[in-house]
Amino acid sequence: MQNIKKKQLTKAILLFLSIIIFSIILCNSSYGAYTEYIKGDVNADSKVNNIDILLTLRHIYGEKTNSKKEWCFNEKNKKIADINNDENINNIDILMMLRYVAASKSNEIDSKNPEWKKSIKKNSLNVQQDNVELDLKSGQTEKLIVTGENIGSIKYTSLDNNIANISSEGIITPRNVGNTEILIQASNGLELRTKVKVINSYVYVQNIKLDKTNINLDLNGTKTTKITATIEPANANNKNLSWTSNNIGVATVDENGNVTAIGVGNATITAKTLDGSNITKTCQVNVTRTPIKVTSITLNSHNQEIDLTRDNKTITLTATINPANADNKQIIWESKNPNVATVSNGVVTGIAEGMTDIIAKSAENSRILDVCTVTVIKGLTIESSSTEYLDVINDSLTLLLFQSGSTKDSISWSVDNTNVVRLESTTESGTVVKRTGEGVTTVRAISSSGKKASYTVGVKKEKVLLTGASCTSLMANERKDADTGKVQNIDYGRLKKDDNLFFEAYGGTGLLWYLDSETRRSLMNTSENDYGKLLFSTKYPDKETTGKSRYAMQDIRKIINGVDKKTEHLSIAFDIEGNDIRKAENEEQALYLSNVYTEVIVKLAKDYPDVTFYCIPKSAYPEEANWSKYNDLIRKFNLNIQAVISASNISNLSYKTYYTFTKNLYENDKNAGISSDQHPNAYTTQVMFDQILKYMKITK
Repeated sequence: MQNIKKKQLTKAILLFLSIIIFSIILCNSSYGAYTEYIKGDVNADSKVNNIDILLTLRHIYGEKTNSKKEWCFNEKNKKIADINNDENINNIDILMMLRYVAASKSNEIDSKNPEWKKSIKKNSLNVQQDNVELDLKSGQTEKLIVTGENIGSIKYTSLDNNIANISSEGIITPRNVGNTEILIQASNGLELRTKVKVINSYVYVQNIKLDKTNINLDLNGTKTTKITATIEPANANNKNLSWTSNNIGVATVDENGNVTAIGVGNATITAKTLDGSNITKTCQVNVTRTPIKVTSITLNSHNQEIDLTRDNKTITLTATINPANADNKQIIWESKNPNVATVSNGVVTGIAEGMTDIIAKSAENSRILDVCTVTVIKGLTIESSSTEYLDVINDSLTLLLFQSGSTKDSISWSVDNTNVVRLESTTESGTVVKRTGEGVTTVRAISSSGKKASYTVGVKKEKVLLTGASCTSLMANERKDADTGKVQNIDYGRLKKDDNLFFEAYGGTGLLWYLDSETRRSLMNTSENDYGKLLFSTKYPDKETTGKSRYAMQDIRKIINGVDKKTEHLSIAFDIEGNDIRKAENEEQALYLSNVYTEVIVKLAKDYPDVTFYCIPKSAYPEEANWSKYNDLIRKFNLNIQAVISASNISNLSYKTYYTFTKNLYENDKNAGISSDQHPNAYTTQVMFDQILKYMKITK
């Protein structure tokens, strides 16, 4: 039994020794005998490279690895890895190995002459301040002073930014009372810590006491007051306050607590500390307004005169309210007689001669008032002897001048536009104005003392209706003569139909158709001779062969009725063609026809006394024309019309003789441009109308 136990013990001892020997062999097989080791060559491969750094890192941090040689990192290996010989394997050794590896080209190490002392410098890190104390009251800061060898860049970290923070330049700024640490880290792997203590010797405000918490102000009384604030404790470092109003439309407050009323209402005044303690106190403000009533009104004048003949027909009254700060300053103005003078906001305007009281009343109390008596006069007046509008019938007007008072001033007369009227004669008592054109203008008189009078004169716009069979010739560029077949190239278009001048080609004797059918039949049937053949060879106006002459009266009456008699005057010129006289067999028939024709014109002139009527003889023919044999009848026809019109004594109807025989006219006119064998109808029509328009003072 004992032998067995001995055998077993012997086997166990041999097994343990075998394991130890195996381990030694295994370790020595990997790392060598290290009879002459090289610093940094942890795995003894004659190189200092990343493998050595990795093995050292794993040893430092105790990381597990699959390497079976991890446990072989013995004391000898530690000496190899302890580059700086400080008996401690740490990040400094790793950093030195990294620098060497980075600087080495081949990573081969000369075992007999290692270069650690040449290639790796000694590392160190120091900070001047181990403990820093800062006072919040002073707002002080402090900069850390860091020294050392190979420290590279520095990183600063506050372990509690709520107590103090630090900038990248190492400046510590206190934030709140308390303790913390600043971590200093160098890029060479070294790090330090500095303690920081933040204190505060600052005394904050703990309470505010206001001497007023409710204020009543009156916009018409006490408008201002002061709020006094007391700070507790008395030794507070910052006793400054901010003053604010939540409704500046009611009350404002300045930096010293002075409150001013602005408008009716309520406001809250707040006083707030500025030392960061954020303590506030408030005061309520109520602003009212006691009404101020009007006690009296005073006008700047109590007697005034307005002269309607001067430039300014107004005066201005000023009402003063007492007291000046009365609430309701509204004035009600009233004229006792607005037909004499009116008033608006104190401006009195004269209307007509007379006297009236102008009253200024308080809108608040109608019993409070003042009165000014205003007299309106006419110092100079102009009156007309007739209508204020002139025309070709009434082409002159007498104006009479009247002056008030016993003293008569010298008078100067003038007219604004002499192209409308001109002054014919002037005296101290009046003037005569004469029509010169169309439009409206003002005649003025001014006295030596400055009184003025004016009178508006209107000259009616002249509208002219030209009738006659040859009217169409005026608007044509050429005319073919019916008798000779020749074309006349005369400028017949110089007179153009427009708003003032218009034509109606109704013919001359065709005006007989202006009579109503009853009268016309009576004249024809009672005649001893058959005059029906003279009137376009028919008695019946409904036949088309009569042309449109039978409609002439209706058309002309429409034109007359369409004229604005206030601003326009109408003149009608009847071209007495007399073509149908050639159908008369003798002088008796021609005279009868002229009498009937004249009756039509006279009746029309009597119906329209505001219209000017002209009868103008035109037609007679040269000897070469087929109708020249009727020239004697045409002459007697026209002369009889002239005699009848003259005997009628109608002021708005006249007979104008410009020429008797067309032949004489155009043959003696070098400007005619036509020969005696041409029909002169259109040419003589144009000359005739030129004359009548010149008489009417219308230029075309």
